[in-house]
Amino acid sequence: MQYLGRLSDGRTPVLSQTDLYVQQSVRLGGASRLAFGISVSNLFNRGTVISRFAGETEQAAGLAISEADLYAGRLDFQRLLAEQNVLRDPRFLMANGYQAPRTARLMVKWSF
Repeated sequence: MQYLGRLSDGRTPVLSQTDLYVQQSVRLGGASRLAFGISVSNLFNRGTVISRFAGETEQAAGLAISEADLYAGRLDFQRLLAEQNVLRDPRFLMANGYQAPRTARLMVKWSF
């Protein structure tokens, strides 16, 4: 729950990825052809953060709140966490998912 409002936890960086595919065909004679190719994903090997750890408290930790105060916007969650001795997770909002690393695939195809 984003209790401080939408996008209050920030945004991840813009995702940018360049992929490359190159293929060359060679005629062998008659209808036969030999094709060579390479496909590279994430050519520049960017490691952009794509997700952040979203849990502020230890797993299954509960927080007693007043529903009326929640909808009226009168709650101070940081104060409630401290008063109720709820353990915080140190991973909160730290990067926990990254863009896939560079991968390359080679291709050889014989057509006849």
